[in-house]
Amino acid sequence: MRRTLLLCCFGARVNAVLAPPSFDRCLQRGLGSWRGAGFTWTPDASASTTIPLAVAPGHITVPSPCSSDVLAEARGAVHAIREERQPSGGVVVVSQQSSTCFSCGSWCEAPRYLGGAGDENHLASALGFGVSVNIAHGDETRKRLLLAVVGGSLASCDVYIEGRAGVAMPESAATLLQRRLQVVVDAKAWEGGMTRRVLSGSPDDGSGWSGAAWEVEESAVEGGAPLLPPNASFQPGGCWVRVVDAVEGGAEEGLVVEVGSLSLESGEVKVVRQKWTGAGGGDGLHLTSVQLSEVTAEAE
Repeated sequence: MRRTLLLCCFGARVNAVLAPPSFDRCLQRGLGSWRGAGFTWTPDASASTTIPLAVAPGHITVPSPCSSDVLAEARGAVHAIREERQPSGGVVVVSQQSSTCFSCGSWCEAPRYLGGAGDENHLASALGFGVSVNIAHGDETRKRLLLAVVGGSLASCDVYIEGRAGVAMPESAATLLQRRLQVVVDAKAWEGGMTRRVLSGSPDDGSGWSGAAWEVEESAVEGGAPLLPPNASFQPGGCWVRVVDAVEGGAEEGLVVEVGSLSLESGEVKVVRQKWTGAGGGDGLHLTSVQLSEVTAEAE
């Protein structure tokens, strides 16, 4: 067993454009068969089979092979992505009405409303809810994370690192299957500088995410600047999760869930950020914004 702490500087140069969300493009990027490795992260040892990360807080179960077959689900017209996953045998349906589907093939799904402790009319409570995120990278790999947030903290996280079947398995997945853990807890921007693009949107009350308005902001990242956040729950394979208060020192209530992925092969960092806010008084929280950000080095 090898536990490795990596401090990395990006030298790859790619040219990426963060496009407005398109369900059709997300569908095109996501279809096909995928294979890789998966594990479950917990904050402390919950069973004798868990492995301590050592270089980062938390434990994981022994990594095992995983695969997914992604299909287009049609009922008159294509309106959803259907994933059949192994070895769990689970089926996941991603629709443009209930999920945020990005043009790069990434998507995320979370409750639109987090009810209060005594609210029994909703499927999710601010005291405990789930978030599903799929982050697609430019090298035909993806990271799938299913989070359980309890009491404002990350309680557990299922992580799957996959690449397209028929090509080489992602190195990070192959490494996991050999029981060699590589956890990236610190990364610096390439010395020549990088670019951060942030795509932000809010759901429409009537039509959900299919009618949302989106904005793109671009900013420069200086060479040597940190690319990973502090105080995150770092996972093997370049993944991390951060759960924080959305509003600090104000009258509002809120919660932010960030899921990030660093890909050394494609030279990019991607983060999906979901924010819930409320007016206070225990009336619950509403999902008010979703962001997809990417940091890349520009091609000359």
